Amino acid sequence: MKRSGERPPRSMLTALPRQPATARPGIRPMDADLGHLAASRPPVNLVRTPPPPKAAPAPLSAKEKKLALSRGTSKGYLRGPPKAAVGTGKAAQIVAPENTDPRPVSFPIDLVYTWVDGSDEEWLKIRRRYQPTQKNIPEDSLLDCRWRDFDELRLSVESALRFAPWLRTIFILSDFQRPHWFDEANPGKVKFIDHPDLFQELEEHLPTFNSHALEVHLHRIPGLAEHFIYANDDTFFGQDVYPLDFFTADGKFKVFLTVTDMETERSLREYAQQAPPKPILAAPNSKLNPKWKHTVAPPPLEKLDILPYFTAQAVTNAVLDQVFGPSPAPRKRLKHQMKALRRSTFEWCWEQELMQLYLFNTSSTRFRSLGDIDATSLVSHAALWLGEAVPASISSKYYGVEDHTDLEQLFSHMATFRPSPKLYCVNDNLSRPTPEVLQTLRQGLEQYMPHKQ
Repeated sequence: MKRSGERPPRSMLTALPRQPATARPGIRPMDADLGHLAASRPPVNLVRTPPPPKAAPAPLSAKEKKLALSRGTSKGYLRGPPKAAVGTGKAAQIVAPENTDPRPVSFPIDLVYTWVDGSDEEWLKIRRRYQPTQKNIPEDSLLDCRWRDFDELRLSVESALRFAPWLRTIFILSDFQRPHWFDEANPGKVKFIDHPDLFQELEEHLPTFNSHALEVHLHRIPGLAEHFIYANDDTFFGQDVYPLDFFTADGKFKVFLTVTDMETERSLREYAQQAPPKPILAAPNSKLNPKWKHTVAPPPLEKLDILPYFTAQAVTNAVLDQVFGPSPAPRKRLKHQMKALRRSTFEWCWEQELMQLYLFNTSSTRFRSLGDIDATSLVSHAALWLGEAVPASISSKYYGVEDHTDLEQLFSHMATFRPSPKLYCVNDNLSRPTPEVLQTLRQGLEQYMPHKQ
């Protein structure tokens, strides 16, 4: 099995000063679940200060109460009495308060990562070979930060083992790569899944360099639990989390929404600079399930000159409108954090002809394109309509790192903010970073991530 390139020695990652820590007696160390991931690392202090109780939400105005109650009976999306609301007017969303209940649930929960080491020379050769085969790849889709690895996967897995020991299996999806820290002889909870195991009868879509394509197949992971949490490798746990943070006791999954509306075709027209692309047609494939009927072409979005992330939101929103009808209130984006999901909801979406067409097209696109769908948003909003999920809240923090100033703010916040949010995201948006900036990022995360304190 090919192993990705070497990382900086541990001495470089511990160059910044740290306070010594000692482990509490009788606690199983996380290294016991991860083999020899960090045998040279000093033991960690597992005693955490519980967060203070959250303040009660501000009371709603009479107008907001009336609006919330009227939407609470609409088509099951926001079914039930309102518990709290964020936003105002049409954009208000009813959400359950943040969980403080540490009790277990009666079903297993897995964690799934997507990961790639973009510095691996063999992987780079394959990427360069296939890049000319796709036309009109957006420039944003080819930035090095899409595939850069600065040891964040190791740090994220460490945080999971520290703050979510109740997870059953930690699946990592990779393209026949293994990080330098992984001990195959002693894997613990970690299990690697290679892309062919995920794409199964759609192996002609491989190799892929498109995270959107991987996400449409998450439910196909062999042995995956019905209930699972999906994480990009730049997301982390920041304090103790519990199953009821992500799922209800009866198995519904919690959807963490922002206050920002999902993009629509109409909103994207403001950025129009180029002619509309031709619709992507799904090619017939004899290996597909016979009931799959690829007969309807996705309607083209008009005049797009914007990041694929935003167009994926618009495509997803358009598909949801066609399947469920227009939403009574603008749909919200999902937080760029870890996401709770259910395997059966993915399967349901793949059984719907229109959804299946977009999922199939996204699967077949090797690099991010303007026609991609956001599968996690599709599944989450579908589950809200079907009553299989509930809107909820969770403390979280998102950092978009574009320059050295962002790094200073990031580590200053991590060092002083207590209690830490339950979820972190450190999104690498560095377009042309110097080696010194990347080294600062590695060293700072090694020192200041909450599970290192």
